[in-house]
Amino acid sequence: MRRVAVVLLMLAMEIPSFALEGSEVAYAGGTVSQLKEGAAGSLDLTSSAGVVFNYSGGRLEIPYGRIESYEQTQEVAVHLGVAPAIVVGLLKQRRRNHYVRFTFKDGENQPQIAIFEVAKTLPMVLTPTLLAKAPQARCGAYNGCGAGHRSMGGPPR
Repeated sequence: MRRVAVVLLMLAMEIPSFALEGSEVAYAGGTVSQLKEGAAGSLDLTSSAGVVFNYSGGRLEIPYGRIESYEQTQEVAVHLGVAPAIVVGLLKQRRRNHYVRFTFKDGENQPQIAIFEVAKTLPMVLTPTLLAKAPQARCGAYNGCGAGHRSMGGPPR
């Protein structure tokens, strides 16, 4: 039993890292019918009109003026259970997946949600961009949205 535990622990520590890097983005889910879950591409934040998700099958543009809210979250990539998580946590930092959720109105004024898995460095660029270009949008309560910005779950600051 002890050997099995040691082997499982060693395997858990050597799980390959499939983290997204740079400008890589993957559509994790939502209500946008033109996108399939897992569609890979990149987010273009340089457009003055909106956030653009470019993928092999086309592009999805989310106009800044139609973004109602956004939230950035992170989740542990691999769930190990209590004991292995404690041991692995003592030996190395656990990998996390980073997500950005947009709630917006499409061209037909229908509410839509798009959730993207992003590289861990993208939120450092995305938050200031949305603060500047989509000031009407609310951001998640745990994001540290910046002074004077409306937060979901509370009154305007």
